[in-house]
Amino acid sequence: MQVRILRLEPMRVAYSHAVGAEPEKASWEIMEKWAKAKGLLDGTRPYRIFGHNNPNPSGGDPIYGYDFLLTVDEEVEPEGEIGVKRLAGGLYAATLIPLGTGDGSHISDAWMELHQWVEASAFRRGSHQWLEEQLTVTAADGSQELLLDLYYPLEG
Repeated sequence: MQVRILRLEPMRVAYSHAVGAEPEKASWEIMEKWAKAKGLLDGTRPYRIFGHNNPNPSGGDPIYGYDFLLTVDEEVEPEGEIGVKRLAGGLYAATLIPLGTGDGSHISDAWMELHQWVEASAFRRGSHQWLEEQLTVTAADGSQELLLDLYYPLEG
């Protein structure tokens, strides 16, 4: 596992929330519908897409929550199912993994490996928000791959 230490600057984000057995899909559908209607995903301005569990899965219960976050400018206001908030940013240990398909167990495994890396390092776990950033990488042949950049909060 390759781990980078980086600092995310504070950012303003629009967010959507869903709860269920596959809340990522439902939360993204809410965000995508709103963002497309606002022209926020048309490629004319830079944006970043993050997500995080809210609440985390627990005790084998298949129901949990997920929030999608889209960076937005100051003029964007909350509307309907979309809220707006500021993320404080902070210091993170980060690792990049393929999003892939299937049950997502490789994502949980990567989070566990990143946690073990932090526990064995000189760094200590921070109290700010854990994040997953969705990235699209385009190869020279035009093919695209979806990646997740996992951000584990660190003190400092």
